[in-house]
Amino acid sequence: MPGRNRGPRTEQLQFSEIYRFVGKQIYLLLTLSAMTTKKSKKKLRINADDFGLSKGVTDGILYAHLNGIVTHTSIMAQGLDFQRAVKIAKDTPTLGIGCHLNVSWGKPLLPVDEISTLVSEEGKFFTFGQVTLRSLLRRIDHKQLFTEWKAQIEKILNTGLLLTHLDSHHHLHLLPSCFQVVKELSKFYQIPYLRKPSEKLSLREPSLIKRIIFFVLCMRTWPQPSSDTFFGLSLQESDDYSYSLKKIIERIPLGLTELMVHPAWTDYDLKREDSMLKSREIELVSLCDPTIKDFLLENKIILDRP
Repeated sequence: MPGRNRGPRTEQLQFSEIYRFVGKQIYLLLTLSAMTTKKSKKKLRINADDFGLSKGVTDGILYAHLNGIVTHTSIMAQGLDFQRAVKIAKDTPTLGIGCHLNVSWGKPLLPVDEISTLVSEEGKFFTFGQVTLRSLLRRIDHKQLFTEWKAQIEKILNTGLLLTHLDSHHHLHLLPSCFQVVKELSKFYQIPYLRKPSEKLSLREPSLIKRIIFFVLCMRTWPQPSSDTFFGLSLQESDDYSYSLKKIIERIPLGLTELMVHPAWTDYDLKREDSMLKSREIELVSLCDPTIKDFLLENKIILDRP
């Protein structure tokens, strides 16, 4: 009817359509750019996961961006510090923001009765190991996962943030039942980059079994543009983070490389929710080390800033 006020749902739908149009243009531009510059230079994208998980994680990532070499981060729609992280992201346009899809930590966005195959009796997501097993046993409903992950993306988009990339907590988008969902969503929203955590295999580095599994899962046709090279899995169990980081920098080839990191300051919420604590603070110190910046210059590596 003429003069009738538009409800919030209508505005959400319109925003979503506008985002998809804008996203498509960005996607085409980035794809063209990648085609023309690929392999001509050494470019490094340093992405910090778990933005918004807790205040300490949010602040640690921001510090590593402003004072270190972090170029991108992935925000968690269910993060305990989500709203503040959104404000910080808007105030920091030099920091690329992606969506960190989650189905293995905390509570879902949707009502439990709508996504019963994704949650335990306590109403929380299953653990990483449980999700993996349920996926292999085909006990994850495709439609339920699609609607939950769609809700997570929509929650971020409805804040007005534009997404530069897509990845997932514990890399669960690699699982067969999850990969099809993320494939559909990345194309639907025209998100211009989907993480491909295929790290070069080496018997001398830690996390070998994990890296072999991920390497095999990444051999399929990739639905969206991604990096030519990926590092980060072996760094998580390194005894000397700064030394290992420099060894990785020396190995970065021509093309685009993504380095996954997890810098943070440990706080009460992080201690309560995660077991990865001390290593995050070690990463934060290393990523802000001036000698690392100098080492990047020595190796003629360009940071891939948004």
